[in-house]
Amino acid sequence: MALHETLNIRRDEIAPVSILVVQSFFLGVFLGAFDVGANTLFLNNFDQSMIPRAIVISGITGIILTSLYSTLQSKLQFSTLAIINLLTVFILTFLLRFGYFFSDTKWLAFALFVLMGPLNIIALVGFWGTTGRIFDLRQGKRIFGFIDTGGVLGLIVSSLSIPFLITVGMATKDLLYISAVSIFLAVIFQFIITSRFSSNLSVKVTKQTKKSSFVDTFRLPYVRTMSFFVVLSMLVAFFVHLSLIHI
Repeated sequence: MALHETLNIRRDEIAPVSILVVQSFFLGVFLGAFDVGANTLFLNNFDQSMIPRAIVISGITGIILTSLYSTLQSKLQFSTLAIINLLTVFILTFLLRFGYFFSDTKWLAFALFVLMGPLNIIALVGFWGTTGRIFDLRQGKRIFGFIDTGGVLGLIVSSLSIPFLITVGMATKDLLYISAVSIFLAVIFQFIITSRFSSNLSVKVTKQTKKSSFVDTFRLPYVRTMSFFVVLSMLVAFFVHLSLIHI
């Protein structure tokens, strides 16, 4: 029996699944390197009294970015939005690392920590938005779990590699290089996906009958859920890394 049959993947699904798994892997590497770097730099520069402020600011930032993403869905084709989405993550990651060439100010570490959750969310929202448009729900039940293994594998690889890289002399801030390269490769794969499956992605979300305010946007269950996840992921990631540092 062929491998794709063993994995319950149809022959015509092999190409899109393979591309998405690889892209998911690079996103996983990005998440692992960025989160470890952001948490470590924050803990090296601030005491625990700054944690509540950083988490609140991160939550607000996540709400704003989620609202902006939701608004752009009705104005742009999703194929364009997905590329802009990942390019934004790449540019912000690159600029944060580039900032260390000019200053080692602790506020760069603060910015990294604040943006950690929001950047994670918008990267994953774009990825799963792409996946959900290429496959219908029936297909998704069979293959979404397999596609997600790429991200899990990338997260594991980056998490296991970081202690070795730090041991051989890599500075914590240089983990942002790994994040930037990984998200850039994810952008390249997004271009490939867009060129091969343009008919699936060249759509807009149905326009709303009236203009929504920021408060109206926050009333949407989707936005509330994603905002809650931003704050929760920030808390979980922070305390996991905090506990590891004190071991």
